[in-house]
Amino acid sequence: MPRQEAGFPPSADVSHVSPGASVCYVTAAVLIYVGLLCILDMSWPAETGASIWELQDSARLSHWLIALLGTGLRQFFRYLPVGLLLWLGIRWGRGGWPASRRAVRLLIEGIEALAAWAMTCALAALVLGAAVGGIPPAVLLVLPSLGGALGILLGWVWQRSRRSHLWLVRQMMLLVVAGILGLAGLMLLALEGEPLDYEPPEVTSDHRRHLVGVFQASESPGSPRRDLQLTDDEVNLLLAWGLMLGSPDRKARITFGEDRSSVEASLGLPLAGRRAYLNVRGSGSVDWEERGRLRVRWDGLQIGRLAIPAWFLNRLTPLVVGLLHHDPDMGQVLEVIEDFQIGAGRARLVIRSSELTRRAIPSLLVRMGQHPEVRASTAAHFAHLASGEESRPPGDAGFEATIRRAFRFAQQRSEKSSAVEENRAAIYALAIMLGHPRIEQFVGPVTSASSWAAARRAPGRVTLRGRADWTQHFWVSAALAVLSSEAASDAVGLLKEELDAGKGGSGFSFSDLLADRAGTLFGLAAIHEEAAARRMQQRLLEAFDVDDLFPPAVDLPEGIPDAEFQRDYGGVGGPGYNRVVAEIERRLNQCDALHPHRR
Repeated sequence: MPRQEAGFPPSADVSHVSPGASVCYVTAAVLIYVGLLCILDMSWPAETGASIWELQDSARLSHWLIALLGTGLRQFFRYLPVGLLLWLGIRWGRGGWPASRRAVRLLIEGIEALAAWAMTCALAALVLGAAVGGIPPAVLLVLPSLGGALGILLGWVWQRSRRSHLWLVRQMMLLVVAGILGLAGLMLLALEGEPLDYEPPEVTSDHRRHLVGVFQASESPGSPRRDLQLTDDEVNLLLAWGLMLGSPDRKARITFGEDRSSVEASLGLPLAGRRAYLNVRGSGSVDWEERGRLRVRWDGLQIGRLAIPAWFLNRLTPLVVGLLHHDPDMGQVLEVIEDFQIGAGRARLVIRSSELTRRAIPSLLVRMGQHPEVRASTAAHFAHLASGEESRPPGDAGFEATIRRAFRFAQQRSEKSSAVEENRAAIYALAIMLGHPRIEQFVGPVTSASSWAAARRAPGRVTLRGRADWTQHFWVSAALAVLSSEAASDAVGLLKEELDAGKGGSGFSFSDLLADRAGTLFGLAAIHEEAAARRMQQRLLEAFDVDDLFPPAVDLPEGIPDAEFQRDYGGVGGPGYNRVVAEIERRLNQCDALHPHRR
């Protein structure tokens, strides 16, 4: 049969190439392309995702969602050429059409397409397996397999005839236009001009102290498990407390039912110079299955004016849950959960507390923007600080000597690495030694028995303006800022003072609040950017004045009982409180080392 009748258009005439040679050429092209994908994935691995703290900012959250969509599209389109090439290789390798009926030809084409699609999936598994260092979960192959299927379809249409070429070009153009219009239409339906009509609960100091008490009560002495029970009111307080750390125009609430629960949320997003709101309403059930997997069944979900049917959600959700369980970081977090139950008005979570600090928290911190190599660097910095413990002078001189020793070591190591990462590790080591040993739980094991024995005498001997407690406040806040964000670090410091102001505490202290805030600003300045990190190293190696890091604080009110704090200062956010905080910020603004753009 002539090649033209066989379905090869003149523009795709390969009559001068034997079927065997065609297969060799296509196989070589596929192997080269797949090899490049492997090299790219192994040399530039995919980002672990946006930091949880970064997502506190609504603008960053919207950028992250767009980037996430782009990542999915890349995974889809990068395997389209693989499907197309494999289809062409199989098609050209067979040669002309057999002299048989159309039904037989379509059957043969279907078998060829299925073979090309199976090989595309196998190659995608090979590439993803090389990137993750093992067998990839099936859920990760969904987008590559769909991209390969589209490539096979394009190859099949292109092979039909010259007329099909024009038809295919028109269809692809229409598909692109329809996709753009469809996305625009979905955005118009999903975004609204006003948030949902409800007010989140106001989180007071009493509420925060109550929530801390609930978490403390969940752990029994000597028990390997933590049994946390929360009402939906307490969960909503936690949501309001957490969301208020980021953008102000965000709120969410949950209602627990015996069989069904509901969730409502509003997220303000910047859009063309004005605020638009992503309003979400959904209901369904959440269970923790015996084999340790999360099971979600939706009754429905509405995003703005867009209603998403339950049947679609219930088919999509297992894919998302599968991704979470197979994720190297989030999977570690989910594995510490033993049980999760929801009843009328309350929820119960049982976790293995020993595994929480050993596995789950370090893995969760990777999602919080932590860097995997920071543990080894912190261990080196802590050992270096511990080796100089015997020669450290007491008092304020010890503070200056320790910080100078730490950042001299950071500068030396920065000759072959990043100054930002070395400063980060130095701050963690200083916080573990001079702040609180529990900081090590957030970084991972970095101390040895010998190094810790040499360093455990440091707390109490090293002071900041004559106060050992200010040293602790300063370094713990610096580590929390480096670990999370400015907002989170400030919130932890404020919570500590609110707890002290309560019954049995030492009272609210504005001077401690200044120490917390100074540590936060120092931590952020030290890792602001590479150039600023190197300037900080050099500044601390030269003769520096403590005023550059920590302004006078002894005259600030402290030891204020809760009743007096509420009466005289109006509580957190009251007029008196705001006046003192403004004075604290004025003093901190005069400390040049706390501001990375100042030299």
